[in-house]
Amino acid sequence: MPSNLPALRGGLFPTRAEKQIERAAEQINARATVAMLCDRAEIARVRETTKAGLRAVHAISAEEALLAPNDPLTQARLRVVADAGALCIAGIVRDAGDGF
Repeated sequence: MPSNLPALRGGLFPTRAEKQIERAAEQINARATVAMLCDRAEIARVRETTKAGLRAVHAISAEEALLAPNDPLTQARLRVVADAGALCIAGIVRDAGDGF
């Protein structure tokens, strides 16, 4: 066979193994891209849940301040209810990050 012709294996024509390796590399890259996009979506979901939780706790605190008269017993009861609500919201925010 003349030396100026390309070899049938290797050279210009990829071998079966080379094609399989290329396909495997493409699959790995595709999986990595999907994983990255899923991570970004998860981060965005946690961020939005956290912001909503902060706004909700702020609203609870503002409502508590409006409702709290000078009566210490009522203030204590309102504080317990407000704290319970804030803890529930914190639990929701925590759950949003599960699996992270």
